[in-house]
Amino acid sequence: VGGSDASGWESMPQITGAFAHAAWSVDSSSNAVMAVYQTMNQNPAAITRAVIMSSGKPRDCWSHWVYTYNALNAAAARDWSIRPDSVSIMAPCWFSDRDLTAGAAKAPQLIFPAGGWMSGEDNIGPDSIKNFSTLKALDGLVAHYMDRTLYPNLRTVVVAGHSAGGQLTQRYATLRRDTANNGRLQFWIANPASYAWLTSDRPVPDEACTGVDEYKYGLDGSLPEYAAGLQRGDIVSQYRARNVCYVLGREDHETGDSRCQAKVQGADHLERGQNFVKMLQGMKGGMPWTHSLAYVDGVGHDPEGMIGS
Repeated sequence: VGGSDASGWESMPQITGAFAHAAWSVDSSSNAVMAVYQTMNQNPAAITRAVIMSSGKPRDCWSHWVYTYNALNAAAARDWSIRPDSVSIMAPCWFSDRDLTAGAAKAPQLIFPAGGWMSGEDNIGPDSIKNFSTLKALDGLVAHYMDRTLYPNLRTVVVAGHSAGGQLTQRYATLRRDTANNGRLQFWIANPASYAWLTSDRPVPDEACTGVDEYKYGLDGSLPEYAAGLQRGDIVSQYRARNVCYVLGREDHETGDSRCQAKVQGADHLERGQNFVKMLQGMKGGMPWTHSLAYVDGVGHDPEGMIGS
């Protein structure tokens, strides 16, 4: 693949088993489209599970589709009851203006801030579409799979992400407005550098650090336009009602985000995830029964290792 995440990706590579959609519709009313990879040549009626896997900070959506595809086939090799042809994998490409300049992104695709897509910021292109956040784009991707006329036998949609993709997934689980399909929707959050904390206190207080509870690190301050009108109590209640799995690499001692607002959550990715779960356990009602925590032994900040677990 030509280019890089810093200079911009030059193209969308063709990968075995997936179709590279350059203009996948996420909202027909505004003609909003984006680039995605999706499993090719599947019978929609046979699909019972869909996985929407967001990449890390490098925006290498193709790699994360491959990691997920390989993990599925490895699981099927261990367990005969798992049928790869019943699982659809989609990897959205959260392209930035760097990718538009370099060539991977093409008009009229949605373009997002290189450092802001992971927290749900609005698009910065095309000019014809305004206030279209990555959270709203995820709504469109989820709605596609939840459509019973397209996927009559689909039972579960998993919104997943590692690192920056994990940050986006956790913010989406926090602020998603639609609750109609809660029973069929799951969230897989792996090794994010920070969380949108549900309480105002922090496990590692720092009096010199300001804005520790402002979004994206908490639920105070200015929430994305996507969440306009939502109140903290309602956000917390709906988040606790979600189906969420936190997955932490036991060797992930990287910090990722070195800002003080992240450091008050813990020293590194592993500790921040552990502290977030402790926060949930300490809330009224304890750890929600629909939330779970899993560790991956011997793995650090490695998307392939985490997804393959």
